[in-house]
Amino acid sequence: TIRLSAGNGLTLASNAVLDAHGTVLQTDSYGQPIEAKNRGHIELTAAGGALTLSPGATMNLTAPNGVAYGDVVLNAQRTGETSGDIAINAAGPLNIKGAYSIALNAFWTYNLPDGSTITQATLDGYDVASTTFISAALGNTGLSARVAGLSAYGSAYHLRPGVQITSSGNLSTSGDIDLAKYRYGANADRDPNSATYGAGEPMALVIRA
Repeated sequence: TIRLSAGNGLTLASNAVLDAHGTVLQTDSYGQPIEAKNRGHIELTAAGGALTLSPGATMNLTAPNGVAYGDVVLNAQRTGETSGDIAINAAGPLNIKGAYSIALNAFWTYNLPDGSTITQATLDGYDVASTTFISAALGNTGLSARVAGLSAYGSAYHLRPGVQITSSGNLSTSGDIDLAKYRYGANADRDPNSATYGAGEPMALVIRA
């Protein structure tokens, strides 16, 4: 596992190599690969500023059997709550090996007063903004060009809204909170009566107090 985080922009240089590949295949008692134990993980976070993946940058998450188990998580900031744009530069080409999933989480931060309570209604409000954001982002040709190095990996690439709830004091939750209905993108299914309910891209939720 590799995790890199910066508060004012994070840049992966063109000659950078992040190596999280496996050298020994982890198997169960039947000799079958254990997916979770063979999964390399790379997470890059720009808490402020822009996340830049320079052309030629390499991330290696390969497994000994050649199966793509790897997980890449990219956390970048929205330029506005519903702007449809993200502070990221990843036009590529990039050299990402062995990744089953490449998730770009576009975060917006909600700073709540001390003693605030997070309820389903709270998240429903953030969901409305996130839905608007994702719709705008999918239609943003400029953003599409700046993430071409990621989208080049086809179905492995996932664009998701990120919601970060913070407070300098205490936060609490109230009642049951259902995250299953927060789904985004072209294949999102929010109908609880549907056989494919929950399909689509999930919300990336972070709560810090």
